[in-house]
Order: sequence, then structure tokens, then C-alpha cells
Amino acid sequence: MGYTQATDIAHNTLHDLPYTGISLGWGWGYVDTLGSTVAKNNIVRGNKIHDFIKALDDGGGIYTLGNQPGTKVVDNYIYGDKKPYGNLYRDNGSGFILDTNNVVSKQDTTMNTWYFTNVGSGGYWNAHDNVSQGNYYSAGMTNNGASGQNTVGSNTSVALSGGAYQWPVGAQNVISQSGVGGANITAVGEVPISQGKVATASSIYSAPYDASKAVDGDPTTRWAQLGGAPDPSWLRVDLGANHAITRINTSAYLLSGLGMKYTIDYSVDGTTWSSYVDKTSEANVPGEEVKAGLVIARYVRLNFTDTQFQGGSIFQFDVYGTVPPPLSQGKPATASSIYSEPYDASKAVDGDTTTRWAQLGGAPDPSWLKVDLGADHTVTSVSTLAYLLSGHAVRYKIQYSTDNTTWNTFVDKTTVDSIPGTDAAPGGSVTARYVRITFTTTYAQGGSIYQFDVAGY
Repeated sequence: MGYTQATDIAHNTLHDLPYTGISLGWGWGYVDTLGSTVAKNNIVRGNKIHDFIKALDDGGGIYTLGNQPGTKVVDNYIYGDKKPYGNLYRDNGSGFILDTNNVVSKQDTTMNTWYFTNVGSGGYWNAHDNVSQGNYYSAGMTNNGASGQNTVGSNTSVALSGGAYQWPVGAQNVISQSGVGGANITAVGEVPISQGKVATASSIYSAPYDASKAVDGDPTTRWAQLGGAPDPSWLRVDLGANHAITRINTSAYLLSGLGMKYTIDYSVDGTTWSSYVDKTSEANVPGEEVKAGLVIARYVRLNFTDTQFQGGSIFQFDVYGTVPPPLSQGKPATASSIYSEPYDASKAVDGDTTTRWAQLGGAPDPSWLKVDLGADHTVTSVSTLAYLLSGHAVRYKIQYSTDNTTWNTFVDKTTVDSIPGTDAAPGGSVTARYVRITFTTTYAQGGSIYQFDVAGY
């Protein structure tokens, strides 16, 4: 594919190839310096690519050139590269491409780079602003993706044992559904990831106008600053974890119908901020803002620098982006007991809300389920979708650990009946490799979970 927009390259089986499996884009980044970006919003998903680059050199399983905002490479299974280049290869000028939930397997001694970005040429030739997160690759393979202006997030190295790679359930799903006839796994559409998240503001007019009203999904409610407070004013939303941001839309309340001057900034830590858009040179009516490419952020902030005496007030502040798979998805899980093999612990982290873990029939409380994230991660929340046989609330606690020995409290709901849902990390985030939920009282329902999703980065 050359200069295309909104092209969906899905569920092809490609093998025994002299060169690259799928090639997307053109121009080596040069054309994008002459005007607006040509290629954008393409999807490459669910393809099975193996035994490629058998004759030529300098190619990959999925190879790109040039800026391609909004382009996503997801759920692909790649193995058997016959020359030492990149399986996921972001060559000259590749920009703003998201790689997530792909499986790259090393089948011989030739190929050692699972993700490669070409940043050695300088200027517009450099790959830039690309993001790789939530992928699986064989242990011993390397990447150079974090060089330059590219970002490598939480990816999982999988070890060889007994002559086979021990792929987690999430990776097994990608492998089994790749190629002709497979099913889509990862949702590629953008969602309003700010909706319902924690929002704060410089001030509020009164309780009915607090910061949460700007992210509640209701276009009739709004945040408003304290009456008579001078400019500047601000509103900030915590997305709960790092996300790939695709666009931001602001619906502002304009008391006198005048425009405003404002900036929007983003941050991964809430301390160091980068500019998403700066409209302080002249008054504007806030609306949809799209940065020149993909950015990664947990915090997004809107600053009104001049409201022309209208005051800062927002009906909705919608941050759109893509949601990576939970840190726990496909990771090793264990439990206090299981009802039978179809209800084993892995069913609680397989990404399928129709399967579930269930404890041994008749086993008494307490029961527990534990997931090993594979390495220390910053954990921001845990979402539990429990099977409640009689519909009765339960009592439970969630704990976390870095060594599987010393456990700390994430949330304790052992003194009050509760329906498990989303529990935020104490203090906003914790560092953990292991996360465990313990049902202390189930009222004879037994411990059982459809999904136990640990979010973070």
C-alpha cells in the first residue's frame, strides 16, 4: 500500500516471500515536509506473516515509511524473518504509528530485532513519534524503539521452555486468530478515555459545578470556576494510566459569546508538561484539537489565559484515544482452587467476559486469585467483574507485591458488603508485579471472576 487513508489490511496469511510481508506508506518522510500528511488512519490487524525476506534485504514483517497519523498495527503474528532486520519495522520518516498486541516469535538464529525504528539518518528521514506497547516477543530479541522521539511501553518477553515458547493466553489468542478466517481481538476505534475519570480545577462556582461535570458525558452539566475569580483558570483530568491520545474536544460555556485564549497541555507524571495546542495569540472558540501526531499521556490540562471576563466554564472536556490491553491480560494467573479445568485461573485474565475462574465447588471462604504481571509495573487501578451466583454483594480485599512475599493493601472491603468493580490505586498509583484479590465472605456463592483487569503502564 502506498499513499492511502482509512485502509484496513486484515486477516491475510502471507508466507514464503522474497521481501517484506506488508509494506505501508511511501516518500521516506520527505513528501510530508511539503504539505499536509498524505497517509493516515490505516489499520493493519490480524495478519499472519512468516518466512519472509528470503531473497532481498532491509525489510520486515510489517514495514512502514512516512508519517501516518492514526495508523494502528494490532493483533498480528509474525515469525520466520530470514534476514537480520526488523519484524515490526518503522523505516525512514515513519511517524505517529501505534503497534500494540502483536506477537513476534523468533524461529531461528537470524532475527533478533522485534521492533525497529530508523533514527540514524537525521531530519525528516528519522522515524519519530511512534509508540509500541502491549506486544509479545520471544526472549532474547531486542528493540531500538525508545531511541529518538519514539516510545516503547509495556511489552512482554516470553521465555523458551521445553523447546517451545510459553505464550500467555493473550498472545495465544493473537496467534490462533491471526490469518485468514480469524476474528478481530483489539478494538481499533477511539473512545472518550476522559469520561468518568478524576478531574480537578483551579476553583469551582459551587458543588453543582464541580470539575467532574466536565467529564461526566452529559452535555447539559458543566464545570464553572469560582464567581468573580480572575484569569487564568484551569481544569485537569487524570486518565488513570498512560494512553495514546488521538484528539481532544472542548465544549465551553461562553457567557457573552466571545472567544477565549487557552492552552492544552499533557503529561505522563503530572509534573512535566508538554504543549498539545497553544491558542493564546488570539481569542478562539474551543472545539476539536488534533495534534500533528500521536502523544502518550496520563494527565491532560486545559488552561484559560483570557476569557474576556466570561470565566472558565466547560460543558465537556473529551480526551479521545486508544485503550491498551490491561497489564494482566494473558499473564500467568493462579488461584486458591478451581472448580474444573474450564474454570481455571487463566479465564479471569483472558480478555473474554464470557469465561470465568471459579473456586472448587463447596470450598469455604476465603478464596483468592493472583496474577503475575511478569515485571514491576506502575498500577493505577484494578477492575473486577465477579460472578455473583445469588446476586448478593461480597466482601473482599486486593493486595499487591513486588516479590510475591511482602503484600500491601490496594483496597480493603472486608468490613462492608460490596459489588466488585473498579478500585483506584492508593495515592494514584503503586508499583507491583503481583496483584491478588481475596474473597473473605461470599455468602456461600464462592469466589468466581469473569475478568480481573489490572491497569497501568
